[in-house]
Parts: sequence; structure tokens; C-alpha cells
Amino acid sequence: MRAFQTGRRRQRRSAHGEVSTLALLLDSLRCAHVIPAAVQPSTRNPLGLLIGDYEQFLQYERGLSQKTLAHRIPIVRHFLSVQFKSGLVRPNRLRAQHISHYILREARNQRQDRAQLITGTLRSFLDFLWQRNRLTSQLRQREKTT
Repeated sequence: MRAFQTGRRRQRRSAHGEVSTLALLLDSLRCAHVIPAAVQPSTRNPLGLLIGDYEQFLQYERGLSQKTLAHRIPIVRHFLSVQFKSGLVRPNRLRAQHISHYILREARNQRQDRAQLITGTLRSFLDFLWQRNRLTSQLRQREKTT
């Protein structure tokens, strides 16, 4: 789905509703056993564990709905996979410029509301890391917004 979305953005075509329609189509095909079930990312690696902790935080401490989580968790997963390509997740190595560069790169080809969602999600995630003592400095105050 990500490749499809990227291709559509490059063509500058409106993607409103396409992602949810594509997700529904894939779900229907999986239920009919036409295509295999989606591969779920492992939660047993450091990346999966951190994302799982954040998801629990959003759901139980912040009371966010599954629909909201479905929008936010992929953003955090993508951010972490870009920042920690080796798979070894070390939040203390994050710097303000890493966050700014990521936001600016991602926002370049997005609608304004999507760019705001990315920025807000990363703010929330950085707050979570700070509250859990996984950051040595509060990066949230220094990040640039779009």
C-alpha cells in the first residue's frame, strides 16, 4: 500500500479515500482467502517492543481509539525504522536535527493535514519517550514544525 500511495503522490493525484478503499479491498480478498493474511511486524524485537509500549500508552493512558492508533502507529514505526535502520533502537541517540529532517522530508509530498498529523504524532511520541526516561533531553521543545 505504501508503494501505491507514494506513486500516487508523485503523480500529484488526489489520494483522498484511496487508502481506506484499498485497505477494505485487501481485507475482503484476505477474508475470501484469495490472498494471504498480512504479515504482522514482530513485537519481539526492540522496535516492536517500543512501539507496543507506545501503543499501550496511547490506548490505556490517553484513551485513544483504535482508529486513531491506526493512523499514528505507522507514523512512529516508519520514523523509527528510518532513524534506526540497523534495528537497534536507541532513543537517546535521537537529536533535534533528526526529527526536523524527517518531518521536512515527509511533509514535502503530503497535504497539510497529513503533515500536521506526522508532526503531532512525533510530538506525542517524544513526550512518551521523555516521560519514560528514554531520552536524555526533551527534544520536543526544539523540534521544528511545518
